[in-house]
Amino acid sequence: MANQPTKQVDVLGFDRMEIANVRRCYAANKLNYTKLNKLYEKATGLKTEIDNLKESIKTWDAPARQLALQKVGVELSSEEIMLAHGDSEKFFEMHPELKPETPADETPATEATEEGPTL
Repeated sequence: MANQPTKQVDVLGFDRMEIANVRRCYAANKLNYTKLNKLYEKATGLKTEIDNLKESIKTWDAPARQLALQKVGVELSSEEIMLAHGDSEKFFEMHPELKPETPADETPATEATEEGPTL
């Protein structure tokens, strides 16, 4: 058996030919990696901003949430309460569990007239 020279490899076990191949792959993708990393940074910044806004809203909405809990039995944001106040159909689409049920055989009460009872 002849002495074969040992391959020189890096810490991951890649020899110089394999590293040359990887280097070409990286060069072809370098622009994509740069864009991806910038987008990750931007997304992280936006996530932080979103979390800060949510915390601020939570703080300012505390009285409205407490009032809704007393009146309706569930916590609602001030935005949800205003939606219910302005567009109840849309609100009840979002929260069907809160829609008051009226039995099918029961008709809504009509206002009494001022004429009094008829005999």
